[in-house]
Amino acid sequence: MTVNQVLCPDCGRPPGIGRDTCAACGASLDPITRAAAAASQAPGRASLLADLPFDAPNDAAGWLVAIGGLVATVGFLLPWAPNVIGSAGIGGYVDRWGLATISHLPVFLAVLIVALLALIPSRVPTWLMSGLVPILLGGLLVGLAWPYLVGGLGTGIGLLADAVAAVALVVGGSLRLAPWRHGSEKAPVL
Repeated sequence: MTVNQVLCPDCGRPPGIGRDTCAACGASLDPITRAAAAASQAPGRASLLADLPFDAPNDAAGWLVAIGGLVATVGFLLPWAPNVIGSAGIGGYVDRWGLATISHLPVFLAVLIVALLALIPSRVPTWLMSGLVPILLGGLLVGLAWPYLVGGLGTGIGLLADAVAAVALVVGGSLRLAPWRHGSEKAPVL
């Protein structure tokens, strides 16, 4: 028996799809029970994404980490500046985006992993993947963006997205590690 299967209130057995009375005991079923039975037992009624293992965050800290990680991931695929430090050439589109230099690839992969772990259930401790690591990655993203933002190298939409994502990662990670100060029973174990 599935979790969503509707049972007859009188006998506790499945009433059958589209029936006005229970097939087992003959009890009259109200329209709401009939509709619920039809919806839960009809094939193809599950949503398209029902089998995917995604688990939305339950709090603001988790959402900030997930959104910050996704925005940072996309930001690396957008233009950062007219000339990215460490890029091979000058002037082409690929030489302006966040992944123009190979040194940004590990940071790109790290933010992608943090974003996925914020959305997919795993055995990794929450304080680590939604707390400490996002704070460190946010600081690293600020360090990567700093020369462009204040050094006069120019900015692009990808760099601005990564700068905003860095703030979201730091704030989300800080909120994840800070709730014990505001009335929780115990501090997180670091």
